[in-house]
Amino acid sequence: MKYYLLLLAISVTLVSSAQNNFPYSVALKDSNGKTVDSKTFTNNGKPVVIDFWASWCIPCIVKYNSMRSVYKKWQEETGVRIITISLDNKPEAMAKAKELATKNGWPFELYFDEEKKLLSQLTSEEAIPHSFFYDKDLKLAGDKIGASITKKGGSNDDGSFKDAMSNKDSKLDGFECNLDEYYKLLKKIAAGSV
Repeated sequence: MKYYLLLLAISVTLVSSAQNNFPYSVALKDSNGKTVDSKTFTNNGKPVVIDFWASWCIPCIVKYNSMRSVYKKWQEETGVRIITISLDNKPEAMAKAKELATKNGWPFELYFDEEKKLLSQLTSEEAIPHSFFYDKDLKLAGDKIGASITKKGGSNDDGSFKDAMSNKDSKLDGFECNLDEYYKLLKKIAAGSV
């Protein structure tokens, strides 16, 4: 009987640990150039967001600037871990991505998927920004492509964002990303209702 209980305990442990491993194993680079296996992405039974972007993606920058201001609240309420993965693959673009993250004070982890191997495991869509939401067992709970950009204060964009995207010296401070859908999905995932 003791032997049976021991085997049962080991089986339950193996099953629960298998559920808490990220389902894909791809070699990525962290912001210091160290190789990291995506299989190590965990969050102790709390939601994980894997978010793909690139340094040239203006909507991505606006989105991360907006997420920066709510990330602490999201962590307190849901325990979420946001992992940003840049698709930049040239040294100068990778340096720009690191500079953007530092300059803008983004509190998210930064990795590089230089050959888009992880992205291709997750989707056939290469559009960015692209967010993948995982539940406590690291099972896909939803994804969102794009970013809903508005002028700060919620007013409709009258084309000025399009102008800002075409002018690399333009200021992005007047824009924000509507994150309501992200927040609602995170709350559902944290509550176990997705």
